[in-house]
Amino acid sequence: MSELNVEIDLAKCLTQHGFVLHMNEIFQFPGDFWNAVSVVDSGMQDLGWIAERRINITLVNLNKAKKKPNDGPNHGLK
Repeated sequence: MSELNVEIDLAKCLTQHGFVLHMNEIFQFPGDFWNAVSVVDSGMQDLGWIAERRINITLVNLNKAKKKPNDGPNHGLK
C-alpha cells in the first residue's frame, strides 16, 4: 500500500490563514479551494485526488501554536 507521510510544523504557520495556506501547499486542494479553515476541514474529508491510499500526518510544535493569541485580525490556531 502506498503511503504519504506529511509533517506539519505549526511553528511555521501560527495563524489560521497561515495554516490554511500551508495545508493547501501540501495537499494541493482542487481549484475551487478558498482560504478558510472550514474548507480545509471539508477537503480533508475527501482527499481523492491524492494517489496514495494512506496518509500519515504528524503535527510538530503544537505547544508553540497554542501560545499564539486567538484575538485580533491575525488570530492563532484553536
